[in-house]
Amino acid sequence: MNFLRSKNRFWYIFGYGSLINPESILTTAKFYNFHIAKLKGFARSWYKGSSGKTSVVGIEASSDSVINGSLFKILKSDLILFDNRERSYDRVRINEFLELDIDLASSFDCFTYVIKKSEAPDSKAPLQLTYIDVIISGCLRIGVDFAREFIETTHSWDSF
Repeated sequence: MNFLRSKNRFWYIFGYGSLINPESILTTAKFYNFHIAKLKGFARSWYKGSSGKTSVVGIEASSDSVINGSLFKILKSDLILFDNRERSYDRVRINEFLELDIDLASSFDCFTYVIKKSEAPDSKAPLQLTYIDVIISGCLRIGVDFAREFIETTHSWDSF
C-alpha cells in the first residue's frame, strides 16, 4: 500500500524522545489526541548524532524489547514537517508493533522515526543537558513511573 495515497486525513506518530514532550511537538506542528503508548520490537538507546558533535536518542529493531512513548495525531499534510525535523532518521510504519490503552479506528496509519546511522556515542559526542531536559520534562508530565521507565529502557547512558 502506498501510505501517501491513504484516504486518512490524520496520521499518528509514536514519539520516544523529544517527541514525548507536547511543547517540543508544538515547535513542529499542531497535534491532536496525545496518548501514552508502548512500542514492541524496538530498543531505545543513545547514538552519536549525524553531526558527530552530540548524542541523540534513537531506536532500532529488537524483537524482545518494549519502550514507552507518546502517540499523537497530526494532519497528514504536516507529516513532511516532522520528516524535516527528524531528517537524521528514517520514517517507518509501526501499526502492528503498538500496544495501546485506547481503541483507535481499525484503519489508521502510525509512524515513528528510526535512527539512520547507529553509531555508538562517546565523549566526543556528549549529551546536551537541554535535550535531556526536554525529554525528561515530557516524561514527568506523564508521571514519575513513566520517566523511570524511559530511563531504565534507554541504553548507553554509561557511554559518556
